[in-house]
Amino acid sequence: TKPRCLRYFCQKQRKKTVIETANCQNKSL
Repeated sequence: TKPRCLRYFCQKQRKKTVIETANCQNKSL
């Protein structure tokens, strides 16, 4: 299951989707 933060970051920062999402996942977990 993926956290909502993934989508949040993806929409907020389209420049660093992969990097931001990866960090977000770690923090969410």
